Parts: sequence; structure tokens; C-alpha cells
Amino acid sequence: MVNRRRVLGLAGAGVGSVLLPRHVSAQGTPVSSPGESRTVEHARGDAVIPVDPQRIVALGDEFLLADMLALGIQPIASSATYADGFIGIDPADVDGFEMEPFTLFDMDMEAILLLQPDLIVVAEYVYDMNPDTANAVAQIVPVVVVETLNPDWQAYILQLASIFGKEDEAQTQFEALSEAVEAAAAELQIEGTTVSVMTIYPGAQTVAVWVSADFMPVDILQQLGAIIRPDATEYDVDGAGRAQISLEQLSVIDGEVMIMLQSSAAAEEQRTVEEITGSPLWQGLPAVEADQIYVLERVGYPGELSGRLQILDAYRDVFGS
Repeated sequence: MVNRRRVLGLAGAGVGSVLLPRHVSAQGTPVSSPGESRTVEHARGDAVIPVDPQRIVALGDEFLLADMLALGIQPIASSATYADGFIGIDPADVDGFEMEPFTLFDMDMEAILLLQPDLIVVAEYVYDMNPDTANAVAQIVPVVVVETLNPDWQAYILQLASIFGKEDEAQTQFEALSEAVEAAAAELQIEGTTVSVMTIYPGAQTVAVWVSADFMPVDILQQLGAIIRPDATEYDVDGAGRAQISLEQLSVIDGEVMIMLQSSAAAEEQRTVEEITGSPLWQGLPAVEADQIYVLERVGYPGELSGRLQILDAYRDVFGS
């Protein structure tokens, strides 16, 4: 059985296509008010945007939204992982939103344009799902694309900050995070501890092990001095920092501590977890035998800035006990 000690949620970004309303075309009339503007470079080109945008829409779910809020950028609407609310976002920060949360799968671009946004900020994975549509929308409202998946997370934050003249705030946040990591490392004393980080997805016949610093929780663990097992150099690692391990290879998940990133909201995922964790190979893993398994909600605390601080708090619960 898995020790259901739940200490953290991590945002998983949904992926969907941007649908252009029937009345919108590349020759549409801009809905934003005229005013002072400037040209900015972004991840997929350049755009002329207001110097001080006031009606910003964010399309990148809670991950992008959290970073915008952390930098002091206040949208009027945003996509979300689930339509019933923003996960891991302080309700006070979205109290003034002019549209209910919507997912990238079912968002109504016509309704978004009726809000009269003067800037739309789009995560690059959203843009890449349907660039033609995004480019058509950009003929109506300025669109800037940010690299939320950039392995150099500070470069992503600086790119986002530069759009809004928030570079100084970004540097302040970087310094605060560095100090927080140093303090946690001194407090927890986990240097040399082997840790396995993994996810079992619904219906999967493999286990995803997170082995690369491209994945924020692994990056933080390595900064704290932990050794990630298995070693990333032994596997094909995808762009998210994952390697797939067959059920016959479970024994390579040999960290002294195991951190499972799971979603309690997905019933099928829970069934798959129960099936895999009931196997004899699983029961023989070092962390299982030592009762050092910690289940963290992978949907719940998004963003590179606030998310990293909250992950540190979660690791204090895991390693400080």
C-alpha cells in the first residue's frame, strides 16, 4: 500500500486548440483602445503592444497565471486546468476577473474578444497547437507568446517580465528564491540522500520517473543536495524531464525516499496506481520497505516563482519529519 501523505500539488498544464469565432478574420477591427504603444519581441515573433496594458488575458492555465501574478501583472481572465476553478491560485487574486475559468479545450474566443482585451499572453505550447488561429487573432488583439517550457526557467521569467517592464521585480524574486533554497538546504540536511520521483498515469503500462532538472521538483531536490535515482544518463528523457520505466524494471526506482506525483481527482489514475503498487516488484522497492513514500498532488501549486517556494515547503514536510 502507498502511504497517502499528501503535502503538495503541482500544476499540470492542459493542452487544447484555440478556436477562432466565425466573425473574426485577419481583417478584423482591433478591439483594444488606441494609445501609446511599443514593439516587443516574443517567442514567436514580435508584436506592437500598449505601453501599459490594462485588459490582459492569459492563455497558459494556472502555471502562466501564477507567474504573472507573482510579478504584479493582473489579468482580467485566464484559462485554467479545470473549468470549475483555479487550482493553487489565491481566490483574492482572481476575484476581479471578468470571466469564469475556462479550459483550453472549451474556451470561447468570441467571448474572450468581447471582453475587449488590449493584450493576450499565450504559452508557447498553446500557440504551437494552432499557430494559424493565433496569428489571425493577433490581427485583432496584440498577442505575445512566452516560453513557459523553456528549460532555463529564469530566461522564461525574464522574457515574461520584459513585456511588462517588470525586470527588477523578477530579479528580486530570483534573489528571494535563492535565499530560500539555501536556507532549506541548511535546515533539511539531505545532501547525498537518494530520491526517486515518479508518476503513474491512468491506464499506463509503464511508470514515468522524473530524472532531469528540466522538471521543477527535481531541480529543487538537486539544489538541496539530493541524488536523483535512477540516473538520467541511463535513459531516454523527454523534454519534460521524464523517462518511461517498464513494470519489469521497477527495481531501478531505488531511491531511499520516493515521491509520487499523482492526481487524486482522476479516478482511473487511482485504479492504475493501486494495480501497480500491489505488485511484488513494487513491494520490494527500498522506499516501500522503509515506508518512505510520499504522495504529492501534481495539480495545485503552479508557476516557477510561487511554485518553487511552495515545493520547498512541501519538502520541509517530507524531509523534516
